[in-house]
Amino acid sequence: MEWRLITERHDIENLLEVRIALEGTAAADMAVRGAEADIARLRDLLSQMKASIKDNEHFATLDLEFHITIAKASGNSLLFDLVSMIRGQLAGGLSKVLLLPNALPLSFKEHTAIFKAIEQRDADASREAMHAHLDAALSRYRGALGKRIANAAQTSNPAKGRARNLVR
Repeated sequence: MEWRLITERHDIENLLEVRIALEGTAAADMAVRGAEADIARLRDLLSQMKASIKDNEHFATLDLEFHITIAKASGNSLLFDLVSMIRGQLAGGLSKVLLLPNALPLSFKEHTAIFKAIEQRDADASREAMHAHLDAALSRYRGALGKRIANAAQTSNPAKGRARNLVR
């Protein structure tokens, strides 16, 4: 499976859907099993994310570390391995999503909700917050993809784009 993830091209939407299942469980498990040091690490990462809200590249690195920390703190080594493999496949595609307007502040807000639920040791709320975050990331990705396709269509047929603008 690891070889397939490394060597094959995967649909980002499918990988995000797998992440929703895996990372929801990871967040719930961390809420129950995570050590105080793990929660302190998430708090620190969240603080750094807030300071990096205008730096897409640094924010993306911290975002990755936030999710990996949760997976590792879940106490499930297989889940950690799977999340790590999938995150590696997604890094390039999802970094484009963070370029969308308001993506970083929205993502930060979602990470804060995940952290608060884990800090309160509420497994159900942690799972729900992670699901909400990853569902939102999937929606942002689909929106970015739709805009890219629309722009490509307009670029490939400029007359059609001008005609559309005249109708408006």
